[in-house]
Amino acid sequence: MGIYSELESRIPTFIAVTKALKKALEEDDFRPTVSGTVIEDGSGDIVATSGKVPIYTARDERNFVEYKTPSVVIFQPHPFIMSDMITNLKRYRKFDYDNGTVVEFEEPVPTKLRFKVHLATRNPDNDAVLTTWFWRLQEELTGLYVKISPDAEEYERITLYWHEPEEMDSDDISKIREFRIDARTRIETLRAKKRKLVNLANAVDVPSDPSSVESTVLTTRNAFNVTEGDTEVKVNGVLDDWPMSGSAEFDDGDVFSYSSRNRRQFNGVSGIDNFHHFDSVISYRE
Repeated sequence: MGIYSELESRIPTFIAVTKALKKALEEDDFRPTVSGTVIEDGSGDIVATSGKVPIYTARDERNFVEYKTPSVVIFQPHPFIMSDMITNLKRYRKFDYDNGTVVEFEEPVPTKLRFKVHLATRNPDNDAVLTTWFWRLQEELTGLYVKISPDAEEYERITLYWHEPEEMDSDDISKIREFRIDARTRIETLRAKKRKLVNLANAVDVPSDPSSVESTVLTTRNAFNVTEGDTEVKVNGVLDDWPMSGSAEFDDGDVFSYSSRNRRQFNGVSGIDNFHHFDSVISYRE
């Protein structure tokens, strides 16, 4: 969400999506009025006994054993990484053509946030009303506009996927229906490194459109583990665009030099100080 937008501060993803879901439920035109609703003020005093069904948020079920009924409770989501959507491609922003540098970001992690939403009632009529409302929402509430910064009106649209509801056991006489909702988004790591651009051509002519500039960031990955003192580094892919000799840098900042190369290997390597697991990123260093 908000892929590397220029913002001074961000709302953490879990909080932003939870707030957006709660807001969407509260502002729904069909949010029902149910009998026996108890509404409390900040000190816990009852100020009304009927009205729109309240929407609460909670950390987990154990912290909300004694349900206020009737009510809707949104629990903190559980993240699931969608590994099949990971591309292992870096993202590049802040092209500085005067100095020939670019900022390299880690790929945002494709993630589904699974929410458990409980409908808690004691009155059979209220159970029917709330369940009917949520069946309608499954067809109509298919996405959220999530505010990603407290300082700017910038929003990200994310998709919702609903699962079949289940009836839950309760520790008291309340009846609980659980709806599971997946919110699909991408979580940014915001880790970044400055990289050198090579083969820079006509950069100043088109500064507003970096995608049209003929610039290349040389990166590759090591094919096998690399240890301190190694003099050869085999890579995945080919090194055809790399200089015949020069310097390179692992993604942890460990810099080494090489005296020659072929298509798939750096030769005459010196200066490796750390252990590097296979498939670590190696970038050209000018």
